[in-house]
Amino acid sequence: MKLFLKSGYVNMEYIKNMGCTFNIVYGGRGTGKTYGTLKMCLEDKHTIMLTRRTQTQLDIINKKDFSPYLSIANDLDFEFVSQSVTKYNTAIYYANIDEETGKLVPTGFPFAYTSALSTFSNIRGFDASYIQDWVYDEFIPELHERPIKDEADAFFNAYETMNRNRELKGLPPIKVYLLSNSNRLSSPIFLKLNIVDTVSKMKVSGERVFVDRKRSLAIFDLEDSPISIRKQETALYKLAESNSSFAQMSLRNQFFKEGFGNIRSRNLKEFTPVVSFGEITIYQHKNRNEWYVSMHGQGAREKYEYNDANKKRFLRKYYYIWDLYLENLLEFESPICEMLLTEYLK
Repeated sequence: MKLFLKSGYVNMEYIKNMGCTFNIVYGGRGTGKTYGTLKMCLEDKHTIMLTRRTQTQLDIINKKDFSPYLSIANDLDFEFVSQSVTKYNTAIYYANIDEETGKLVPTGFPFAYTSALSTFSNIRGFDASYIQDWVYDEFIPELHERPIKDEADAFFNAYETMNRNRELKGLPPIKVYLLSNSNRLSSPIFLKLNIVDTVSKMKVSGERVFVDRKRSLAIFDLEDSPISIRKQETALYKLAESNSSFAQMSLRNQFFKEGFGNIRSRNLKEFTPVVSFGEITIYQHKNRNEWYVSMHGQGAREKYEYNDANKKRFLRKYYYIWDLYLENLLEFESPICEMLLTEYLK
């Protein structure tokens, strides 16, 4: 499959040449997502914005010993150095050794800038006209990580800050690479883009590439990575065992399961749609005290787009939905419906 190189690592050139502005790449650990993307951007001579979710995560990779560029520099035989731009981000330059001091000194223009999504709003107003690609690494939070307030909106605002009016001037938009392991399906960005169902169906069907030309969005599932198959025989995954949730996420690219109770197939003609929120609709039986949650949402009296403000409105008006769930009175069309409902009710 073109999605992988002969070496077994992900083929980022194939992903780039798909021609979409927004590219979501999720897969097992060690499959070369970050390395391949950063190396490709260097070879294309593109200046990029490299982003992590939190400032703490960014502060770590801003240190050279923990930089994702370290292995690329070793492989391609070049030196690099980082310099602070603000207290929130740095610029990364190619570097030469100063003959007098023996220290590395930057040369030329930065090939990358770094930022954290959680603090991106603090660096608004800068000139980003020279940034061509945005690499948002580990964009899906791990289960133990704290959420960022309005996280998906923070992502959209960051893109707007950088992209500005370049398309109105006839310039191409910044190309985005969202990279992550398959930590959780209820990612804030997945939820906001209404693609949870799409990603879930890809898992069920075995489809590895999904392209929506209208949205200029491409999704790539790296489940078949040869690297992941080989890693099954390494020490950690022998310890964790192949059927553990950790191994399923790390190697087989399976999202951690969240919920899953009363899964049923019901005839929607027997139900009345009450409210739609995000990708799901909650139905009430026409004659009995039975409730059903489905991905089909035609005819609901009220519809809420997924965001934090609407979540508050939904929870205030439909507070009893949580009680129905706890009392096991809700049935679900699919596990994804239950996962989405519990996410919306948080």
